Amino acid sequence: MDEYTERIRDIINEHRTQKDLMKDLGLWSQICSSLDVIEDTELAINAYSEGKFRSTEGELYLGIYGLLQSLYLQQDAAFNLCEALATPKKIDDFPNLKNIRDIRNDSVGHPTKRGTNKLHSYHFISRVTLTVNRFQLLSFDSDQTLRSNNINILDMLEYQKKDISKILESVIKELEMRVMDHKEKFKSKKLETILGTNLEYDLGKIHECAGVALDEETKTNHDLGAGFLSSIKERLKSFQDALSERGLESIDAIVYLYPLIEYPLNELDAYFKGSRDSINDETADIFAYFLYHKILELRDIARSIDEEYDR
Repeated sequence: MDEYTERIRDIINEHRTQKDLMKDLGLWSQICSSLDVIEDTELAINAYSEGKFRSTEGELYLGIYGLLQSLYLQQDAAFNLCEALATPKKIDDFPNLKNIRDIRNDSVGHPTKRGTNKLHSYHFISRVTLTVNRFQLLSFDSDQTLRSNNINILDMLEYQKKDISKILESVIKELEMRVMDHKEKFKSKKLETILGTNLEYDLGKIHECAGVALDEETKTNHDLGAGFLSSIKERLKSFQDALSERGLESIDAIVYLYPLIEYPLNELDAYFKGSRDSINDETADIFAYFLYHKILELRDIARSIDEEYDR
């Protein structure tokens, strides 16, 4: 079971998917709780199957009570996971699981009085029939009808594993399909292209135009630098918009880089336009150098995202 829950965790913890799911923290909590309970109950079910106790009748009862409750909880968790991920499933589509739920309710859930209105039933496990692998469940209806049901525990375990696995497989398939659809929508719109194929050249020209001597050539160089800088700013804005459209604007590396880029970008803009005296030529040269390398880091991130969308 762990291979299914681990795959689901991998998908939902991917940045864009997690960001979307966490818009509703209640549903996100339901997803996390459901995955934990599926895994935890599997530990309990396996402990029973491996025969970690059962040396006395009391331990057998404790084991049966715990096993049936674990099966019931695991079903709840699987169906609640589907609900939270908008892939709902109906218990009526899984008759074997429904039968396990009925056995649990009759034998260890509400055995002493079940039913509503005038019709009730009363149940108990026949102690003399209780073994590791089976027991007999006796039931009395309020009309005095006596019923007997021979419960095969090994069959229940097999049915549970098969159907819960089927449910989780369907969840994985649906989540993977959503990821593929998203990638297909954007795979032809390359983020690296938005930043420009001539990015290194433009950044290099900005660096060349920064820190020049104050002579007749200065204004020309500053105007040229301002033009290249304006183009870079426009591309950065388009890049940020494209990230937002994909739901990727809050990736840690992006959140870290953008403020580092924004400050020297604004300082150089003021420098080239001559609207600020606080930045000298040497500082402009340093800012231009820093900007060059940080924006190329951003391009590397864009390239890696593009490669991920191509997979």
